[in-house]
Amino acid sequence: MKLQQLQYFTEAVKYSSISKAAEVLHVSQPTISISIQELEKEFNVPLIARRYQGFTLTAEGKEFYDLAISLLKQASRLQDQMEQYGNADRPVHFGITPMMGSLLLSDLYKKIWIKYPNISLKTEELGSRMLLKDIKADVLNLAVLIHQKEFPREFDSLLVNELELVWCCLPSHYLAEKKSITAEDLKDEPLVMFDDNFAVSEVIADYFQDAGITPYIIHSTHQLYTVQNMIRDGIATGFLLKPIAEQFPWLTYHSLPRTVRYSLVWLKKKALHSNVKKIIQLFEEGVS
Repeated sequence: MKLQQLQYFTEAVKYSSISKAAEVLHVSQPTISISIQELEKEFNVPLIARRYQGFTLTAEGKEFYDLAISLLKQASRLQDQMEQYGNADRPVHFGITPMMGSLLLSDLYKKIWIKYPNISLKTEELGSRMLLKDIKADVLNLAVLIHQKEFPREFDSLLVNELELVWCCLPSHYLAEKKSITAEDLKDEPLVMFDDNFAVSEVIADYFQDAGITPYIIHSTHQLYTVQNMIRDGIATGFLLKPIAEQFPWLTYHSLPRTVRYSLVWLKKKALHSNVKKIIQLFEEGVS
């Protein structure tokens, strides 16, 4: 008997479906079916009664399920405890997009220092695409990034919030006094944009494409500081998340009919380091 076999069995029971369990665990249906058959053969006990569609638990299967759940919980606690002993000083590598960094990073560090002072957090700022690439390569343990679409199946995620996107300019700009702004208004407007690695740029590109307009982009950057400076100096206008725009009293902004989601993302694994789990829990409790 192996813990993986217990996991396959309990997930199948949880969803009352071998196919659903296979989908959740990212394995084939035969893998789970064979695993259950091996358990039945090992103990010479039928665990499930197979039907034309699905299955039901036998009396022995119900008892086995309860014991398996208890054993998996004990194994998880044992693993967490041993990781804490053996890897207490293991740093958590955390990535974040520049705009989200300006909103969340200080709050995150403060909460870690207060609740988990022994956790070492190492952070870096990159665009959403690069963050996903580094998570997949196991360079980063976690990242907060902006996104439009659902993440590929190899990632787990926790939706943190949804934010409004705004177009920003100086109060002296000729469009500043308009009640609302359209893509047509901005078709000849010099724009500073984040480069293609940033999901915000994808949202803006879709906004102009839906209007049949090619935006006039004079500069692309990966630095939030550059975007702010070019807007402040009147060289260009640009797009920011509303909570960031609200931090600068020297600019005017107009809401767009677009919002962006941002989520905490990590690579789907069977086991996460205990320090990584603690940071995920912080976000579940509210880092926003």
